[in-house]
Amino acid sequence: MNLLVFIFIALFFLAVTDFMLLKQEKLHHYVYQFAFLLTVFLFTIKYYYGADMYSYVKAYDMVPSPIDLIRGIGKKPPFEIGFSMFLSASKWIGLSYWSMTAVISLMYFYAIYKLFKYIPAYKTFALFILVILDHNLIFATHRQCIAVSFFILMYLAYVEKRYMAVGMYALLTVLIHKSGFVYVFPALILWGMHFRVRKVYYWFTLLLMIVLIALPLKDILDYIVQILPLKSSAKASWFYHSVFFARIQSVLLFYSIVLMLLGFYEAKESAYKKMAVVVFLGAVSISLFYQSFASMWRLRSYFIPFFIVYLFYVVQNADKEELVDVSALIKPIKKVILHTSIGFILLYFSYMSYQSYRKMNSYPSRIYETSTIFDLFFHSEEEIKKERMQRAVRYWRFDNMQDYSNYNK
Repeated sequence: MNLLVFIFIALFFLAVTDFMLLKQEKLHHYVYQFAFLLTVFLFTIKYYYGADMYSYVKAYDMVPSPIDLIRGIGKKPPFEIGFSMFLSASKWIGLSYWSMTAVISLMYFYAIYKLFKYIPAYKTFALFILVILDHNLIFATHRQCIAVSFFILMYLAYVEKRYMAVGMYALLTVLIHKSGFVYVFPALILWGMHFRVRKVYYWFTLLLMIVLIALPLKDILDYIVQILPLKSSAKASWFYHSVFFARIQSVLLFYSIVLMLLGFYEAKESAYKKMAVVVFLGAVSISLFYQSFASMWRLRSYFIPFFIVYLFYVVQNADKEELVDVSALIKPIKKVILHTSIGFILLYFSYMSYQSYRKMNSYPSRIYETSTIFDLFFHSEEEIKKERMQRAVRYWRFDNMQDYSNYNK
């Protein structure tokens, strides 16, 4: 069985237990601890896995030492300086390629575990949602996975008033992956302004998303990029990614429900008010870039964990007026909305799991077939590396181009 599919199925059944024996808090705590450790273990044992490993492995093999990298000696990896330095330091201290990826996985789950402490209950269900939505980040996109980890730690440091740590994590985020600029500086500015996110703001983002669906957004953005004084490489990257545009997608209903739920609730506690800033930035991103699959794939990992934590908190505390301000429109039917939303989410993510399974098995390269560290019991590292690299090459030459062609019709 595909390793990802196994994780989906295992977490689905463990998540269902969140809705059984609701008064047994210790039992649910132990189930969550088990589910979290199982998830960490299964994601961390991946070995030369995913399509992006083609670039990472080549970069790791040729990265110079940290001193040579600083001095500009040797061939510099084609990544941001922060991630290049991470690769260099990892290799310099003797970590294998797998050990390096294991460090990234553990960093991410450490940040998630700390963030999930802000969820009162139903944590296993929350973990299931996170994995379904962001499994590609954890499995394959290593440099952004580190950047997202530092971004989460930046928020946690801000809540704990460790401002030097905030600055350090902010810098690390943007040095590791340039996409971090999109959220780091707006978040810091809005926090500095003590910006308060009102419920009505989410209704504006929902309206904006609907309006933009009615406009030829792709053509407008293509024109803007064309006239801007950008490097030719940046323009080429945009025009490649801009192909992956679609006005109507199945995720539209999910995003609409999420934005409406956010428009019904507002947290009153300080930590969640600060979290709401990141959530609002995510809502704006959805409104502006929903139609661009490639853009959302790159941006959403920064705000998905915060969406999950914030929504779980406000919905679970909807009966406590001192903690959550609930819109008068839904107070009489808030339990109906809650149960309906949970039912829809379970069905939707079951559907997403099935679609992911179909897509992963449709690629001729079989890039997503299971490969774990335990395969070393049967094959040498070089054999596994060579075979997996061949799959990655086939993916980028054929499977990815097929996806590109489908969107470009």
